[in-house]
Amino acid sequence: MSENNTHGEVASTPNAEETNTDQAKADTPSTPENKESTGEETPQKPTLDPNKEIVLIAEDSAPNRKILEHLLRKLDYEVLSFDNGKDLWETIESGEHTQKIRCVISDIMMPEMDGIQVLKKVREHEKFSQMVFLLVTAMSDKEYIIDAKKANVDGYILKPVTFKRIVKKMQELFPGKKYQNVA
Repeated sequence: MSENNTHGEVASTPNAEETNTDQAKADTPSTPENKESTGEETPQKPTLDPNKEIVLIAEDSAPNRKILEHLLRKLDYEVLSFDNGKDLWETIESGEHTQKIRCVISDIMMPEMDGIQVLKKVREHEKFSQMVFLLVTAMSDKEYIIDAKKANVDGYILKPVTFKRIVKKMQELFPGKKYQNVA
């Protein structure tokens, strides 16, 4: 049976066989061995402009992460973002983008590994110890701020994150950089 949707296209109602096949796919766990059989694509690494510097972001709140990504891209950075500190640290530790990383911006409170833990790992590692590291924080995170200062954080960006706050902090940290998209 078919029916017209709001765009004038014909949408078909699945028969019992199609529904059972779709349910079987949904019930099959995603593993490297069955990616082809489930039709899922293997995640691909983002293509980065080799002429741009990279900012790494870790923020567990999807809306806040999207805001940071948008604002930093507006400042002409490539952005790699993560929803937890563990994935952020693994990317840093891999050393894959070390030469192009301008800075790391991390939320403090996140699952798996918080921003302070990532900061400490960065500072303990000789290869990354000089990497610029910013923490995104709310005023209520005072105990974390004390820990961050002890671990030599380079700065803070207060929530809610705004373009003005991002620009101000980046200009403080990188006074020689000219930002084209700043109004």
